[in-house]
Amino acid sequence: MVILRHIVAVLVVTLAMAGGARAQSSAAEPAPKDGEAGTPQEPDLSFKLNGYYRVRGVTMGNVPVLNGMGQADAKGATFFFQRLRLEPSLTYGFGGKDYEAKLTAQIDALDNVVWGDNARLAGVPIFAGSPSNTNVLGADVASIELKRIWLELMTPVGLLGVGRMPLAFGLKILNHDGNGLSDWGDPIYTDSADWVFFATEPLTIANAIATGDTRSTPLYFLIGYAQLAEDTLVDPKADVGSDAIDPTTRDDVPFRFLADGGDDVSSVVVAVGWTDKKINPRKPADMLDIGMYGSHRWQSSTESYVYVAELAGKLRHTPWAGLPAIYAEGDIYTIQGESRGVPFAGGCNTERCDNMDANIWGGAFRLGAIEGNLEWTKWMSYLELGFSSGDGKLLSDPHLTARPNHPDYRVGLLMYQVAVNAASAQLGTDLRGLWSLGGVYNSRYIYPQVRYSLWRGFELHLAWLAAWADELNPSIYINERGNRNNTSCGIAEGDCFLGWEVDGAVRVKWGKDDLFRWDTEVGLMRAGSALYTQGVAFGLGKPWLWTLQTRLAMIW
Repeated sequence: MVILRHIVAVLVVTLAMAGGARAQSSAAEPAPKDGEAGTPQEPDLSFKLNGYYRVRGVTMGNVPVLNGMGQADAKGATFFFQRLRLEPSLTYGFGGKDYEAKLTAQIDALDNVVWGDNARLAGVPIFAGSPSNTNVLGADVASIELKRIWLELMTPVGLLGVGRMPLAFGLKILNHDGNGLSDWGDPIYTDSADWVFFATEPLTIANAIATGDTRSTPLYFLIGYAQLAEDTLVDPKADVGSDAIDPTTRDDVPFRFLADGGDDVSSVVVAVGWTDKKINPRKPADMLDIGMYGSHRWQSSTESYVYVAELAGKLRHTPWAGLPAIYAEGDIYTIQGESRGVPFAGGCNTERCDNMDANIWGGAFRLGAIEGNLEWTKWMSYLELGFSSGDGKLLSDPHLTARPNHPDYRVGLLMYQVAVNAASAQLGTDLRGLWSLGGVYNSRYIYPQVRYSLWRGFELHLAWLAAWADELNPSIYINERGNRNNTSCGIAEGDCFLGWEVDGAVRVKWGKDDLFRWDTEVGLMRAGSALYTQGVAFGLGKPWLWTLQTRLAMIW
């Protein structure tokens, strides 16, 4: 207790969650003295509302639409969709980062809803009146939805958080919070978690105990527990996984679906990292951020035990005055484990499915140069390399090695968001969880980009993309090899080439604190042999795809 009293007397650690799995920190300022001008004498409640509204118009040519016979028809598409996101927060404290408690919510309205009456509210479409709430995925959604709400409480030794909150880490290639505006498209999906966490700065605490020095240190540590599923909604009279999304299978007998934790899906999360924004005192923009995230998920009833590990880092460093800064960023993850709860792993009975194991990998790495400061980037150029492990025998053995990177991590406008998205949907709706949905899937890619500001608030953005299949899975890609079990791909093998794409954008910002944004993006893609081969009745309907898109947004 003596040590605890000492910590309480000399230290308040302030940690702010970044994406649900990463913490940054800063030491709190001393409490204001009584009567000190301009400062409150007691903690107070304050309210803040952040958010944005965006609308995107899209026109595309030769969009692949599956026709059920292995080859997609090529059609045109023109549509608009929108989102209003509100992020109110109620803070109890002295203002700024010095708070004792904060309640944050996230509310979405018309979340990625397509313009028009797409649910046929009107009996005759030509006389349609009020529009419906059908999103770009074809699902009807609520006009307004409370997506997240969580509470953060400051303790003398760290930050305690509880509730439904964003989930993301690193470059967000594994989990993505769906926040903000993306380049080359907009976030559509939202990763959240119901969990409780504690985050702290071990070195800050040690320094406070030993010397009384309360200054913030770069090392952070986080541990948390998440409840992923309380009831799997599986009818015990049917095969495992046969009715997994039908809520009518949940019994209304009191506490029945809450009792017996064998079908619960739980997760323990640990994150540790080093965030140093002052590695170069002469260059305030220089920084180093490196962290590791890990989780263990389990479900006893299906003997499912899955381990996730992710390593991410970012460096910006100016070696000599007057020269551009070096920019490097990377993110790599793996999913390992085993389960008897996956329906396609060789068959299921009334108890569980056959055993399967997972060995999934994904990553993205950037290296380049950047000229500018914290407020404005004059120009930036980098080369990105990325991959997502493939699976050549997805339906014929119990080893799962393919899973897409997150679809809201945008790589190009057409290659993955359109072409590979359609190709992976050939797996069928039962395996929707393994569709690309716009994410990097079963492939390797090279992706150089350059951004240049002609003047502040007016930027040009150019990118070129080329990709190759990792495994030439005949259920997804064109495989004309004599032995279709031969699915392995090398970068020099022409039949594994997915194609190339060139993208360009004009990005404009204006108003106080860049309140308004207007982006116009254009893309052109030529499909490779793995997606389109003349005379083969499988794959895309046309080799050339193109798109023109524009987005208008207000951010506050």
